Amino acid sequence: LGKGAEWVIGFEWVSNDVIATYATNSIKIYDVSARKLLKEIEASEYLDPYTVHNVINIFWSPRGDKFVVLDNYAWKRVFVAAYDYNGRPLWISKSVRIGPYGLQVHKGDLVSPDGRYIVVGGPEQERYSTSIYRTEVLDLETGETVFTHLEELFAAGPCYVTWSFDARYLAIGCPNGINSLQVEVFSTSDWRLITLLRPLPGLFVEAMSFNPSGKKLAYIADTSGGEDVMVVLDLESKNYEKINLGVISRPKEITWIGDDELVLLAGNNVYLVHVGVEGLSLDKIGSCLLYTSPSPRDLSTSRMPSSA
Repeated sequence: LGKGAEWVIGFEWVSNDVIATYATNSIKIYDVSARKLLKEIEASEYLDPYTVHNVINIFWSPRGDKFVVLDNYAWKRVFVAAYDYNGRPLWISKSVRIGPYGLQVHKGDLVSPDGRYIVVGGPEQERYSTSIYRTEVLDLETGETVFTHLEELFAAGPCYVTWSFDARYLAIGCPNGINSLQVEVFSTSDWRLITLLRPLPGLFVEAMSFNPSGKKLAYIADTSGGEDVMVVLDLESKNYEKINLGVISRPKEITWIGDDELVLLAGNNVYLVHVGVEGLSLDKIGSCLLYTSPSPRDLSTSRMPSSA
């Protein structure tokens, strides 16, 4: 977009022509086609100017009319603020306390596919061998908390969050125990817990996704030995199948292309995985970076909304 380069933490596509980048204390919105800066916002512009602000992520609504900033100040709290497309503040939520290690906030698909909610959370209180994890679901229009979940886990590390394609279910995968995970699935109609699976293979979830019907959930996790595993959970029978992937580098992504088939991106390799009655079968497609055709989640990820 210019002759020089600048340091950024990450970016999000707003539309096919507009992209937003974010650094430690600023957010910039660019028109890619016109090659110009549309808006620059400082995190401290509407927040406490005497506090050190650290923008750790931004999330755009599926319609691209507003965005949410996760601002980690003093490394102990996550401040959540929403702005309209022009950078005007819509709401600033109460802060969510995230223990002494603020970078362990929840990761994943934090904004629901229908644009109604955003999830914020992390270890609120850390003890010698356990941590109290807090998860809050905020209404994206008002910033009000609609659901709060507290749980004591035998671990300290980030959880991973994802939604079903129709936003009926919210899944949270967290470390719990020595080299083991747990996955909780909540119904968004009344926020009740409908499925709890533990112990599961893995240390930290690095990618997770529902299949189109919402009856299966796949995740990639690393292990204490440094290798990665992919696990597919059957949420009705509560059984699971596992494939050892060995040591793989990023990116690590899961994209379902049907109820029983998914595309696995593991480093530079792409695999087609079939979920059958005899377990999982894995076929290597090639070594490339693959994006599939548009899905309901495309508008809330960092790929172009057209999936070009």
